[in-house]
Amino acid sequence: RRFWLFAFVAALLSTAGVGVALVLPPVYEARASLLVESQQIPTDLVRSTVNASAVEQIEVIKQRLLTREVLLALAERHRVFAADPDMPAADRVWRMKDAISFDTRILGQNRRNETVSTALSIAFSADAGVKAAGVVNDLVTEVLSQSAELRRNRAETTTDYFRQEVESLSRELAQMEGRIVAFQKENEQALPESLEYRRSQLDLLQERLQRFELERIDLQQERTSLEMVLGEDAPAAQAEPLSESARELATLQRELLRRGAILSESHPEIQEMRSAVRALEAVVAAEAEGTLPTAAPSLTQNAESAARRELRRRFSLVEARLAFNEEVIAELAAERDRLERSLLETPNIQMDLNNLQRTYEALEGRYETARSKLAEAEAGEQLEDKQQGERFEVIEQATVP
Repeated sequence: RRFWLFAFVAALLSTAGVGVALVLPPVYEARASLLVESQQIPTDLVRSTVNASAVEQIEVIKQRLLTREVLLALAERHRVFAADPDMPAADRVWRMKDAISFDTRILGQNRRNETVSTALSIAFSADAGVKAAGVVNDLVTEVLSQSAELRRNRAETTTDYFRQEVESLSRELAQMEGRIVAFQKENEQALPESLEYRRSQLDLLQERLQRFELERIDLQQERTSLEMVLGEDAPAAQAEPLSESARELATLQRELLRRGAILSESHPEIQEMRSAVRALEAVVAAEAEGTLPTAAPSLTQNAESAARRELRRRFSLVEARLAFNEEVIAELAAERDRLERSLLETPNIQMDLNNLQRTYEALEGRYETARSKLAEAEAGEQLEDKQQGERFEVIEQATVP
């Protein structure tokens, strides 16, 4: 009964709809699909140093692409607003943002809830299909470029950081080595490594010092006895010069004592010096008996009796041996005091040296760790340079709608 009314309303609305459709500008949408592929080489062999997830990378790239400069450049390149050239730049940026859409989808996860693959869809709407497809393809190119650059920059930054860390630790190690060497050189007389040797040297010095002190007592007693016999002639005998052989004998005995503190009794040099001492002792004894001429005979010696002359000679020898004995005792006592001080300083030196060694070992551990991480970072950087790591792949290019 109301057919004609219904037909009239339907015809009116259809005519209005067709009119509006003809009046409104056409809208074309182009779309491209990308897939984020995981690393091609197993992570057990080579691990990438870029730990940012695909979603995070997409968000970073999205923010870079939706900047004012990039959007205006895209609109200008593809003449998106050619129909309205006087449109303000702010309106163009707003409309470009409204026409671009990014759709991110996670396609799968592993047992540890880590994302295995991610898909990205980029779409753009325009009044012409060529414009829409051109903008989308440019956006895809920018996404690929930005992704490779982002991963490469992060890998290079990681490598540069560890390279600087290795260089810094290497310099610190060199400085610490210099400090240890300087410390050891400064305290070489009290280092823990020579503790047992210095103890043995101290025992040897104590024995020699005791022997020379006993000899000094005997010489002092003999000098006292000779002074009592010679009486007033003792000072003159004391001032009598020694022969050349006697002086050479005293010098050789002093050198033998000094070398004997370092070398063993069986050493060839010690044996040779002892042979020379025995030979000089024979010469001095011969000079004393008068069988050899002395180097500096005095006029008074020629007039004295043989007994008086022998006493004066013995007194001079005792004085020389006593002076030599005092000198040796002073040297041995100084060496003993030095060794005792070094033994007392050894515990403190050892503590300081241990502190330096611990610091050096800690630095060495950090250095080896940094070197290992640098090697991993360099391998990761090569992985990104060759695009063997996580990367974007276009699985559907935008076509003209």
